Amino acid sequence: MNNAEDAPSTEESAEGARYRFRNVGAGRGEVLGPAGELLWRYGPPPNWLNVFNGPLRGPDLVLFSAGGNERLSIHRERTFPQARFELIGVDGSTLGLIERMSILSTYYTAKFETGNSWIFRLPAFTTDFEGRSDGGAFARIHLESEPVWDVLVDEGNDSPELIASLAFIHSERCRW
Repeated sequence: MNNAEDAPSTEESAEGARYRFRNVGAGRGEVLGPAGELLWRYGPPPNWLNVFNGPLRGPDLVLFSAGGNERLSIHRERTFPQARFELIGVDGSTLGLIERMSILSTYYTAKFETGNSWIFRLPAFTTDFEGRSDGGAFARIHLESEPVWDVLVDEGNDSPELIASLAFIHSERCRW
């Protein structure tokens, strides 16, 4: 999963890699690069059983390349006591875990098989928040509007797993 063809290519400035996450409705969204080019799409898998998912159990999330190829998926592992989600590669390998640490969906942790760990705090009623890795890197998020997030990831720290985690958190936040 960490080879060059799997990672969305984006322009890196001196500050880092810029992305725009745009929720287009019904848990579906897009990840755009700095010039507005489509990098990834995400949404629930096509399954009629998704109609039974409520606020305590959202549907799984699948990430696709701009060409429509599945890149990875995120599946719920458990709901209580704290919701835990598993990042799974196309080959079925586990790429990491995302945990929702608060009932209000304002605090998440992401731990990847590569050894990186991130903490995301999303305070209510704010337009700017951030994620911080255990290595000291930052992902700065600005809410242009609730369904549109502008993200800046410190140079050299963006990975498909991180972008997938942010897409998942974005989808979860827009669901409420």
